[in-house]
Amino acid sequence: AAITLANAGSLTVDGALVLAGSAALNLSTTSNGHLRLNQGVTTASGAVAISAAAGMTLGAQGDITSISGNVTLDAGTGAMTMDDLTVVDAGSGMIELNAGGMVTLGKLRTTSTADLKITGAGVRDAGEGSTDVVAVGAKLVVITSAGIGTALDAIEIRVAAVDVIDTGEASQINLE
Repeated sequence: AAITLANAGSLTVDGALVLAGSAALNLSTTSNGHLRLNQGVTTASGAVAISAAAGMTLGAQGDITSISGNVTLDAGTGAMTMDDLTVVDAGSGMIELNAGGMVTLGKLRTTSTADLKITGAGVRDAGEGSTDVVAVGAKLVVITSAGIGTALDAIEIRVAAVDVIDTGEASQINLE
């Protein structure tokens, strides 16, 4: 069965969530609530939609794994922060990340050919390691106001194409 949980304040998920078949997961916070995912979410073909009013954190074990469900993460007006060990793997589903603040990436994986979209006030790498974004059949679309990566820590990508819109005056684009 699908899981839907809306909380009027902040929400912390400390237990793993496993959904069978096409069951979907919808987690949300309102009223300036922050959402923290400390344990993993696994679905077969169900979509994962997680939205927070004022920021989102995915811990080292806060992985999101699906065989074919779309994954949509929205941090509202706040930042989206993933640990460098966090993996969001949508299988053949699409991935979309939105944040009013900075997006700090762990690892994103999909075999979908749909655009992989990231929108935020800057995109940074949570840490060195394996390639940050692997979506070899997809176009990576990034909309930012404060650049991508840093000169010392570029966002490592394996994608079919890249489309970047950066409205920042002094922004740097660091992809490799």
